[in-house]
Amino acid sequence: MTATAIVSAMVRKKAVKYSRAHKFYYFWTDAVFAGKAVRLFFYRFGHKGEWKALLSTDTSLTPYKAYQIYSMRWSIEVSFHEITTQTVELSVTEKIWGSYCNS
Repeated sequence: MTATAIVSAMVRKKAVKYSRAHKFYYFWTDAVFAGKAVRLFFYRFGHKGEWKALLSTDTSLTPYKAYQIYSMRWSIEVSFHEITTQTVELSVTEKIWGSYCNS
């Protein structure tokens, strides 16, 4: 079953809920992926927003906790990318400046 089919089925079943605290629509379903039990979480911001999905092997997670963990993880990823990008830029600048000064 595709993600689009899962979303359509859950919308038809009226399983979609809204969180005022987090300001998103959501639902979840349990599935088996590659022989392992997983929980699929779907989130949408706004009534016409695009559905986003998270997959977790921890089937005890709530939709809120899964979103919180993902948000923290994403901020770490963004920070790491910014730090590595700035480090590379600084390294290149130092090499260029060093070449200029030694000429």
